[in-house]
Amino acid sequence: MSDTLVLPMFANMHCHLRQGVMLRNVLPHSAAHDGIILPMPNTDPHIANHVDVSMYFVEILNELTSLGHEETELLMTIKMTDDTTPEEIEQVAEQGIFGVKVYPEGKDSAGRELTTGASHGLTDFFAPRAIECFAMMAKHGLKLLLHGELPEADERYAEAYFIPTLLRLHELFLDLQISVEHVSCEAMVAAIKRLPSHIVGTVTPQHLLFTRAEMLSNPHLKCKPTIKTVFDRNALWSEVAVGNPKFLWGPDCAPHPRAAKEKPWEEAANGCFSAPIQPELLATKFSERHLEERLADFTSGFACRRYGLTVPKGTITLVREPLKVEQEYGGVVPIM
Repeated sequence: MSDTLVLPMFANMHCHLRQGVMLRNVLPHSAAHDGIILPMPNTDPHIANHVDVSMYFVEILNELTSLGHEETELLMTIKMTDDTTPEEIEQVAEQGIFGVKVYPEGKDSAGRELTTGASHGLTDFFAPRAIECFAMMAKHGLKLLLHGELPEADERYAEAYFIPTLLRLHELFLDLQISVEHVSCEAMVAAIKRLPSHIVGTVTPQHLLFTRAEMLSNPHLKCKPTIKTVFDRNALWSEVAVGNPKFLWGPDCAPHPRAAKEKPWEEAANGCFSAPIQPELLATKFSERHLEERLADFTSGFACRRYGLTVPKGTITLVREPLKVEQEYGGVVPIM
């Protein structure tokens, strides 16, 4: 067994970069191994239109340039709300953005915001204006990026309860490319497998590597969708192990200041920070399962082929040695 593993730079299909100081603190960790980054638009304020997304693109690109990573490809997105119009969808499509992120509007079963930055989401997926927006997305080839949870449901089952919405969206817009982000349960894995090839799911390290019991004892693993059972984790591993191209790397790296995470459980922010250790963590866990040959496709190949993206230039070289993890990076604690 080789002690060195060389991988293509990653295609990160779900990343929270934030803005301002936090962006400057966390972006170097992603830029070190991501040749493609899909930044989420649930910033504060959120990225809602063609003006917002242009400004956010420039902000990120300026930081990448200062790091010497200006060649990193950015797949920009906007957040769809009840106020989004089909005309705005058409305008951002002509601008060349990658997709549109949708969070269901509503509080979770405990009366909290569904997840960080989810407020002002979409109240009714099948309201006339929403239908027109989805039709415009399908027309222009924009990708629908779904936070697939039913807000009012028990968090353990909220993703499974969203499956009827996913199925109806596909029935109404057969050509609409949909990515169900951060897939976390066995039922959603099965649903995605049954649907056509342009309906995919992204996979995070937290849902692939941990269980609910571990999360409940570690606030830095608290996230939405919540981490679930060993059976749900095994369902994800089953698809990764066979090299199912419908399941793409989308780590949902979501940094929060340490103080926002280390609170009483109900108050702790949702989101896991993994960027500084993603390649090493994946290599370790894939090696334990003798799946090293699956890593390149999982972390870049599947997404590039699915969406016609250029495979990132450059490589990541990993050496087999004990993983060193700092207690925090720029005030943010990593998962471990």
